[in-house]
Amino acid sequence: MTKLLPLLPWLVLAACQTPPTPNAFGEPRDPHSHDKLFAVSWMRESAEYAACCRQAFAVAARALDLAIADASLAALPNVAPSGARPAVITDLDETLLDNLAYQEHLVRDGVEFGGGGWTAWVQSGRATLLPGAADFLRHATAVADVFYVSNRATPEHAAATLAALAAVDARLADEPHRLLLLANGQSGDKQARRDQVAKTHRVVLLLGDDLGDFVRVPKVDPSHALATALATRNQFVAEHAQQWGTTWILLPNPAYGSWARLYEGADAAATHRQRLARFAGERAFVPVR
Repeated sequence: MTKLLPLLPWLVLAACQTPPTPNAFGEPRDPHSHDKLFAVSWMRESAEYAACCRQAFAVAARALDLAIADASLAALPNVAPSGARPAVITDLDETLLDNLAYQEHLVRDGVEFGGGGWTAWVQSGRATLLPGAADFLRHATAVADVFYVSNRATPEHAAATLAALAAVDARLADEPHRLLLLANGQSGDKQARRDQVAKTHRVVLLLGDDLGDFVRVPKVDPSHALATALATRNQFVAEHAQQWGTTWILLPNPAYGSWARLYEGADAAATHRQRLARFAGERAFVPVR
């Protein structure tokens, strides 16, 4: 019995920690959901977010015209046959499509992405286009073939996704091969799908809201140091400095993404400590009275 006494506090704590109860959509509770409150509020309330989106699409339209006119400009290595049609590859969610109401649901109801909630949202047809996206897409589809590389799942999300894009890409219904969703058993890494497009087209522009929409981002193993993972991601950005704003266009998304998954874990307190630790070190500002 005496050997068990030091363990009693941990045993009591474990007994009190029941597994999160999923809601009606099978979405489990998320202890981190309120961490996104200000990010989602900024996307909902600020005029600056809408301005950032419009700015990105205005830059994208000009970059597209320049890249089509200049054969030396390419968003991906050019392996397509000579004379191949130009192509734009774009992500969907938070790049073209606005899912803010769904993100608000996650924060408000304290649940995490998963279960049937996301499918219910996609199939509701309530996702709209981001500010500036419609004008850009109409221009892009007139001068190039637009391919949509998304980790929305097929077949369950295909019909609703086609419907969301139909008004600005009328050809897509007859050319569903341009909608490259995530097939069962397929990796969420998008590089293979981008390479597939590059075999038949001259890819002149990439659009996305995540680093993984442009390069293959290594998965972060729990044994890897956080500082190493962050340095690797920043190195990717620096190595492709000449492409940002020319053949690669990034949309703002502070709510979620591969950057946030670096901090994922079951222990909310540990996650907060880990994030706070990033504010220490040589760059830390300490007010002096």
